Amino acid sequence: MAYLIGIDLGGTKIHTALTTKEGVILKEAVLPTRAEEGEEKVLERILQSIEEVIEKGAIRRAELLSIGIGAPGLIDQKEGVILTAANLPFENYPLADAIERVYQVPVKVENDGNAALLGEYHLGERKKTKNLVYITVSTGVGGAAMVEGNLLLGAKGAAFEVGHMPLVKDSSILCGCGQYGHVESYVSGTGIRRAMERALRSGEKSSIKEGTLFGTREIYEASKMGDLLSRKILEEAYAYLGMTVSQVITMLNPEVVILGGGVSFIGEEFLERVQHHTQKHTLPLLYEACELRLSSFKEKTGVLGAVAVALSAVE
Repeated sequence: MAYLIGIDLGGTKIHTALTTKEGVILKEAVLPTRAEEGEEKVLERILQSIEEVIEKGAIRRAELLSIGIGAPGLIDQKEGVILTAANLPFENYPLADAIERVYQVPVKVENDGNAALLGEYHLGERKKTKNLVYITVSTGVGGAAMVEGNLLLGAKGAAFEVGHMPLVKDSSILCGCGQYGHVESYVSGTGIRRAMERALRSGEKSSIKEGTLFGTREIYEASKMGDLLSRKILEEAYAYLGMTVSQVITMLNPEVVILGGGVSFIGEEFLERVQHHTQKHTLPLLYEACELRLSSFKEKTGVLGAVAVALSAVE
């Protein structure tokens, strides 16, 4: 029997899955990325995660068909090289070659947004939708677009870096890429947390205290308990994301826009508020022609996208 391995390589964690050729998950492993330790240490943990799912699945290496990786940043898909990534230590790093040398099977690296879109296109509830957009809102913000059934790649394979679209003029908010005022700085999980940190430092009051550990989930829970600052910060993020989605709809006129990533796990409130702000900024004809929905894969979106990449390596 032949098996695939998909690896969702994120700024926070490495999520790896062993699957059938049909994309049915058999075994999983989740390890911390620890990007601050450098590229070789991250590579070691990627290899560790592969070994873990192989051992859990009790398969032989000879049964492994291919490995797919979804990673943030700019990717040379042909060579399997991570050119640069804001939340990872890799710079012009030949990740596919490094893994192929160990496992002797085809390894394909794809931008995580493209990977997630391919997963939705091949395996999701709206599969085979020809005009499809996927936006992930997590540690960072990424995305991908399909136009008439073709993945939008651009001259360098870096099209639709939606998280690095400029959003706020003369912003003082620095993005992880080194530029100012980008979408990612305002709507990502990192951006939301930093907005709360700035507000607390300036003396604004909240049930969340300066110096404590918190993220988007804690801010959301505080907002549901009546914390006004948490509510304000989340609503601002929803508004900025709605403006971003509106620009995407206006440019591409897609049939479906799918939102995924950790911040989207807030659920229906997240979707409803983003829909509200998207509609406010979008021409009615374009808005009504597009379905804005959450990913049906939820926390599996990234890894199933990577599985779709693995499958494409041997098709």
